Amino acid sequence: MPETNEQDIAQAVLEEEPQEAPEQEFEPAPEEPAESRTRELEEELGRVRDQLLRQAAEFQNYRRRTNRERAEWTRRAQAPVLEAMLAVLDDFGRSLEASPSDGASASAFEAGINLVYENLTAALARFGVEAVEAVGQPFDENLHEAVLRVPVPDGSEPGHVLQEVQRGYRHGEQVLRHAKVVVAAQMESR
Repeated sequence: MPETNEQDIAQAVLEEEPQEAPEQEFEPAPEEPAESRTRELEEELGRVRDQLLRQAAEFQNYRRRTNRERAEWTRRAQAPVLEAMLAVLDDFGRSLEASPSDGASASAFEAGINLVYENLTAALARFGVEAVEAVGQPFDENLHEAVLRVPVPDGSEPGHVLQEVQRGYRHGEQVLRHAKVVVAAQMESR
């Protein structure tokens, strides 16, 4: 038997006449009636609409829950401050009971008011509230609000605070209320 090599086989395959594939008739898929396609689209729209309504309801519930939680956090944060103020309220009550109109001495009344002031200052200090230094300090627009400028008096420097009209307070670095002050300023002569 004669040996055939790969080249001979490849040559034989190339020389063969190609065979034609038998023709098959393809039938196009029958077109769906427009009514059934419309019905499918309406059902899909209904599902999507239902899904969107559910998501909107979930978001509304989430918003309500976070608002309730935020209100609760605020209430809990305020509780220690309010509790500290109750002691000051008690001091005010005792001071009013010892008012000079009841025959108590004016010095006892003054001592009571001083006690209330000291207790209130201490309560606020526990929460980090401190007074803004003003008198004698250089004017700082971040801490002070100038309500009046006056000519520099003898012994004072221009741009320094001469008088405090209303005390300012800050909580850490945050200014709660600017100190309202009178500032020494160089006045222009006319």
